[in-house]
Amino acid sequence: MTDADLQAQFDLALQVREKLSEVNDGVRRVHEAQQKVAKIEQGTSGAAPQVAAVKEKLRTIEGLLTRIPGRNPLYLPPKALDNKLAAFSSQVAGREARPTKQMYDVFAYLSQGADDALRQLAGVIDKDLPALSK
Repeated sequence: MTDADLQAQFDLALQVREKLSEVNDGVRRVHEAQQKVAKIEQGTSGAAPQVAAVKEKLRTIEGLLTRIPGRNPLYLPPKALDNKLAAFSSQVAGREARPTKQMYDVFAYLSQGADDALRQLAGVIDKDLPALSK
């Protein structure tokens, strides 16, 4: 394994770590938004349909970003982006070779999914939450 191979491996591992951090930050922001919606829900009674719609959007985004346990403890929902990125990180770092083209393709795919979910979250936080507060 050459120095260039090690550098390529390090660079990809760093990109994966940064994307995983963005996803984890997104999960934190979803939880903060859910708390704000709960406070708004307690203070108002007339905005129930709008509150329910925002809660559903946040729940959907949270499900894209992280695994949400269901009601049945024996059933685990599919792995979400945080699990996939964490597992992928170990695949990148665990090899003693330059990352393959397929690894870059997988990272691009996971990154696109994360970016889409985070964009949706930004829309809810920037548009839907302020509309509820009015």
